[in-house]
Amino acid sequence: MRKSTLLIVFCIILLLPVSGYSGVTDNAEKLVRKLRHATTKEVAGLIYHYGKEGPRLDDLAMLLELMDSREVILKDDPDYPGYSSANIQVRDFAFVCIVEMTGEHFVSEYRGKEIITYFTIEGIPFRFTFPLFSEDEYKEVHHDIKHWVDGLRQCLDTKGGLSTDDSAMFECLKRYTGETYVQDNDRFWDIIYAAEKKAFDGKNIEDTISFLEICNKETNIAEYEEYKYDIIPTLCIKKPRLFLDALAASRNDTAQNVMSHMLCDVDVEDDKLYIDDALVSKTLSNYWTVDKYRKIMDIYFDESMITCRNHENQ
Repeated sequence: MRKSTLLIVFCIILLLPVSGYSGVTDNAEKLVRKLRHATTKEVAGLIYHYGKEGPRLDDLAMLLELMDSREVILKDDPDYPGYSSANIQVRDFAFVCIVEMTGEHFVSEYRGKEIITYFTIEGIPFRFTFPLFSEDEYKEVHHDIKHWVDGLRQCLDTKGGLSTDDSAMFECLKRYTGETYVQDNDRFWDIIYAAEKKAFDGKNIEDTISFLEICNKETNIAEYEEYKYDIIPTLCIKKPRLFLDALAASRNDTAQNVMSHMLCDVDVEDDKLYIDDALVSKTLSNYWTVDKYRKIMDIYFDESMITCRNHENQ
């Protein structure tokens, strides 16, 4: 093999994503040893890559275990001579990783004692804030996270895949959408497609409501978000009255979020519409005078004008 070929291979290896990142592990002892000597940049990199890996149960269990550790990290940083962290502990690191992995905050808001930044290869910055919790607050957060992880564990079978009980899994998907996608991708889509079929059939409006409530939760999963951007307008256009009846009977936040998925449905990467926004508007305008749909219409037509205008002016 020529030297030039070796150089190309070496460069490709350096650019490998998450799985090749030094220090990423589901072993608590190895991770703590890594953190003891890690620089600020390395700690930020670890948080970024754990978040990018997604919410795997083994990683969550390990990080939950580390939330008992008060060991201080980032005491000396060769990248920043004279730098002294604000008493950052292993449990602070574990908490931030869990938040990044799950998209859950577990507390409505919290004070931060320090912010660190990770830059991707493209130079995009990701900032992570370490929490400033009292001991009582940490106990409460730890309890809430454990309860959340235990709930996810109940959604899985003994082999780590998703349960074969469709009705139970439907409820799991509402709460653990991203987590179930990561744990068992094939089973995730089987459940979603089965729920979609029932939603479109309309034999029981509760099936349509449940499907829309699953779609209500936003995730950082590109494949799933693209699916929702396509399927929600499709349901609206093909079964408008069923769609509107289900939204009218669902929670207020479901109506708000689901309607927002139909506003200027642009595929940013390809710059193409999945479904023509004008077709959605035309379909909904036929029901503008129906009193029970008025709040839903207000959400769509008010926000669509603002959103579309903002997109066109970019």
